[in-house]
Amino acid sequence: AIALASYLATDPTMSGDDKFLIIGDLNAYKMENAIQALVNAGYTDLIDYYHGAPGYSYLYDGQLGYLDHALANGPLLGKVTGVSEWHINADEVPLFDYNDCIQDASEQSFERISCSSDLYDATAIRASDHDPVLIGLDLSSAPSAS
Repeated sequence: AIALASYLATDPTMSGDDKFLIIGDLNAYKMENAIQALVNAGYTDLIDYYHGAPGYSYLYDGQLGYLDHALANGPLLGKVTGVSEWHINADEVPLFDYNDCIQDASEQSFERISCSSDLYDATAIRASDHDPVLIGLDLSSAPSAS
């Protein structure tokens, strides 16, 4: 996380733009060292900023949290119009788990879905075990000349 923040500070694309957004499954909860390192480097945790404690995109053993992040640096923060988790995956009951190939000791035989089953569905529902993060941006103003 420290290396990522340092790398972005070098303007790696040579665009001259100072606005950065870090998004994706960072495989760390908001209070873990990696996310806190990015916050300490000047990035705002947008899920926390817009939703606070109730924000989540992942459910594990009955605990809600988020591994899927949207972090904006100071110059981009004013361009963010909103952030939301699209709750189409995490809330799904394990009975319909998209990748459940193993019958656990606590599962009934009807709960196991064969790995050979076609898992494709034309809808966005249950495409993952994480919920996507939606980020609204207002980039309508012209970039400033540097």
